[in-house]
Amino acid sequence: MNTPAARRLGALLAALPLVAVVSACRQQPQAPSPAVEDAWVRAVRRPRTPPPGGVNSAAYMTLRNGGAQAARLVGATSPAADSVQIHQSTVENGIARMRRVDGLDLPPGGAVRFAPGGYHVMLLGVHRSLIPGDTVRITLHFASAPDIKLQVPVQ
Repeated sequence: MNTPAARRLGALLAALPLVAVVSACRQQPQAPSPAVEDAWVRAVRRPRTPPPGGVNSAAYMTLRNGGAQAARLVGATSPAADSVQIHQSTVENGIARMRRVDGLDLPPGGAVRFAPGGYHVMLLGVHRSLIPGDTVRITLHFASAPDIKLQVPVQ
């Protein structure tokens, strides 16, 4: 039978394996991406005339990597500040130091804690006072994982 209906049915049956493959590909579980826990931003008052270098704050959190592959945090952005950097505070010979880090590896199945006196997301040149109860938008950027967009409470 070579009717138009038979031809349409034949074309539909021929396409079913392709539809099944595309559907199966879409349903493959994605590798877990890093997750953020307990994020907060330090409150800071910005005077009418900011001092040279601006007013700065910091964000703290725990980053967890639930995946089987390492994830690398390579930066962050926020509309609340002129620039955002990943920093690490250390004490060397009794002197507190803070340095910028270009990236931070999150081991598979591991976590890295960002806390005062250690790693933190530095908000340089904040545009407004950050008052407890406010939130700050921060986006974390990873080398091989999707960005994480956050609404971080100010404390």
